[in-house]
Amino acid sequence: LWRVYQGEGGLRGVVLAMVLPALNTSAAWVAIVLAAGYGTRFEAGLESKPELRDLLGTPKGLLPCGQVPLLDHWLYKFRTEAQDLVGNVVVVTNECFKGQFRQWARKRGIPGENVLGDGTYTNAGRLGAVKDLELVVREKEKLLQNKKVIIMASDLLFYEDFNLRSFLESTAMRGTGACLFYNITDKELSKRGIVEVNEDGKVVSFLEKPSSAWSTSSRKACPPLYAMKNNSDLLSLLQRFLYQNDKATDKEATDAPGKFWSWLVEQEDVSIYSEEVNGRFDVGDVEDYLETKAYFDGKVNATMSQQLFMKDDSDERLSLEWKLMAILSTVFVGAMSIRTFLQRDTRTDADAETLTL
Repeated sequence: LWRVYQGEGGLRGVVLAMVLPALNTSAAWVAIVLAAGYGTRFEAGLESKPELRDLLGTPKGLLPCGQVPLLDHWLYKFRTEAQDLVGNVVVVTNECFKGQFRQWARKRGIPGENVLGDGTYTNAGRLGAVKDLELVVREKEKLLQNKKVIIMASDLLFYEDFNLRSFLESTAMRGTGACLFYNITDKELSKRGIVEVNEDGKVVSFLEKPSSAWSTSSRKACPPLYAMKNNSDLLSLLQRFLYQNDKATDKEATDAPGKFWSWLVEQEDVSIYSEEVNGRFDVGDVEDYLETKAYFDGKVNATMSQQLFMKDDSDERLSLEWKLMAILSTVFVGAMSIRTFLQRDTRTDADAETLTL
């Protein structure tokens, strides 16, 4: 019974669906999380910090940040701020991290099958963000049918000024797609994807990590979060982009999602509008992680923890789960007892009839 309960798609999913606030699967938006990177720069930095070595092998999206995994901050937004807007969450990752992400997902009421492995086991063999996105859109075509999509990197967070509901209801509705930007200095220009926008906020070009300050007058960095209000052509667009870049020797051509958005604007004339935010957090290296963690430590309130039951050792969550498990076990044992009793009565009647004959 315990194996049935714990197994993927087993009774534990039913129990957690009762305990956890449910995802609104009928909602118009689906979140796609790109989490297939290997974090090689981050892992290398951990080697020199003995106090952080227990994080080795942890995907960046599941790093503790404010006492909870980083992705929980997004899940909280989906289930509170945008509960009626964002429904299903789909994660694409590499084969090395798939087990960790599936465990995280199941504990939060997300179906294990919503975590896809991209078939890679090494950084050298990675597909790249655009190919991973194509994999999700192709494999989850039925789930994404007639849905709008948010596409985001797994290690991305924002300051409190970013309002997901406002972004989805306003900026994302102006054109085919939407993105965010924040202002940076010349020093950061070569490290970020840059957008050029007109006076109406419409994106006129994407530039992936310009090599020179003379390349553009824009200092608007675009974090890896994008919205598409109509994804009916997304699969064909992705496949056309990948076909055109199939012979590219630079892996950056399909590794950086900004390259795809640049292609959409310049070659497909897709209308993308932008919204300004104060800044963003991401986990490129250990210093980035420590900065992000320091900011969010202490910002996780009791309501957030209660909504997601994030602490696995929470007495309240375990109590609820075990009570429901006990109820289900009682029902199961009762059903089996009734079944056995009915079978015994059937055999008794049959034996009596045989004796009579």
